[in-house]
Amino acid sequence: MREPAPRVARLDPLQPELAWKSALQLTGRDQPHSWEDLQCWEGNDLLFGTLRQDEDWATRSDADKPALEQATEAAFRAMFRCLDAKGYPHLVRVWSYLPRINVLEAGLERYRQFNIGRQTAFAASGRSLTDALPAASALGGREDGLRLGFLASRDPACSLENPRQVSAYCYPKAYGPRSPTFARAALMTQADMACLFISGTAAIMGHRSLHPGDASTQTRETIINLQAVIAEANRIQGAQAFFAERLEYLIYVRHATDLDAVAAELETWLPGHRRWHFMQADICRRELLVEIEAIGPTRHRGPSA
Repeated sequence: MREPAPRVARLDPLQPELAWKSALQLTGRDQPHSWEDLQCWEGNDLLFGTLRQDEDWATRSDADKPALEQATEAAFRAMFRCLDAKGYPHLVRVWSYLPRINVLEAGLERYRQFNIGRQTAFAASGRSLTDALPAASALGGREDGLRLGFLASRDPACSLENPRQVSAYCYPKAYGPRSPTFARAALMTQADMACLFISGTAAIMGHRSLHPGDASTQTRETIINLQAVIAEANRIQGAQAFFAERLEYLIYVRHATDLDAVAAELETWLPGHRRWHFMQADICRRELLVEIEAIGPTRHRGPSA
């Protein structure tokens, strides 16, 4: 008899620690220290950090810009200052949580405002908008304030793309004035270990969303995209290093009523897998009902000769 599907947990942007847990553990540190308004953990040549930026903070520099755009730019600039000051210049993974992500404000959807602020901060901080980009997720939560979690390293990671999809940073203007600044995955290697961070992944092929209104079919399409990214990571590694059944997954479900359908598709894909974590959240495109991210370490064997 199949076990009942896990209960959906409501995503709270003030408590997104479940999404960060595996990345934080890579530092091997339990206690944080402060840097400006950030909380940081350092260890194993990695830095994990968190920060929150309120949209109504008192030092807005441009009254003509939407508050979320300004808050996003300020948060990412602070993150980059921290990385540069502490000697971890290579951003590997970012998690972003913002309220009302699909709401139209000041004539523009809030997620698109977020993308403007993020890209502005990347450019202002001397980061490329197309190369060496981090894996990332951006989800909508219920509480006010932008919350970031991030992992950075002293050495560069390898950014990966999905052959089935247009790179997010190449999206056409139909998706907003500025394209999203992230890679489909990041592959980080240290000594004899490698870790794969798969960005939030959904039912997108090329740059178009597929199967609107159908959570089951969207989940199946998302699985195909996850498999494509895993295959790309193995191609870069030059070996069969990463396996779907060994990864840990965080599944964001827009509507709690879709949980059973989503969980059933995942069970069909990986029967008996128990490293699923479900959260209820709004997805960056209003027509998308499910998004899945993944993380998993493996022994690093490097490219074949």
